[in-house]
Amino acid sequence: MEGESSVRERLWGAFLVLAGLAAAVGVAFIPWPWSWFAGFGLPGVFVAAALGGLGSFAPSPAMGLVVAAGRHLDPVAVGVAGGLGFAVGELPLYVLSRQSTRVSLPKWMAPERIVRAVLRLERHWYWWPVVLVIATVPSPLFDFIGIAGGRARISPWKVFLPIAAGRIIRSIYLAYLGRWTN
Repeated sequence: MEGESSVRERLWGAFLVLAGLAAAVGVAFIPWPWSWFAGFGLPGVFVAAALGGLGSFAPSPAMGLVVAAGRHLDPVAVGVAGGLGFAVGELPLYVLSRQSTRVSLPKWMAPERIVRAVLRLERHWYWWPVVLVIATVPSPLFDFIGIAGGRARISPWKVFLPIAAGRIIRSIYLAYLGRWTN
């Protein structure tokens, strides 16, 4: 019985990892009608940003939607909706990597050095400022924070809150960029 449960957990973990990778590739490479989301106002910005946040390691056209929405809507509201959407879009990567602690992953996905560094960082007071600054700057390297946080089994709130704050700051900046370039 115990061996059967272990195999089932490993198969489930492998399925989740593959589903997450397929979703990331789909969001990154399928031509989504991003402008269609803009017609729904702030909820459309949130949904588009959440889908854009799924496209890990690839730039998201949803950032352009935040810029465009900032021209017509309140930039702070657009920034909050977009930032929360981007942060929610990062959660599946965290959850998949947390689940993948039961599955052996290729070393490039979560090198143990990065996991150990994130664990050391998480124990100190400067966890919040470091993650916040990294989340504010658009960089594909940021996704390693979510992956390593999940692999290290750091509390979801300790990962999500600074990511959300950083993504909101970045989205407000992008929305004001749209307002100023109008």
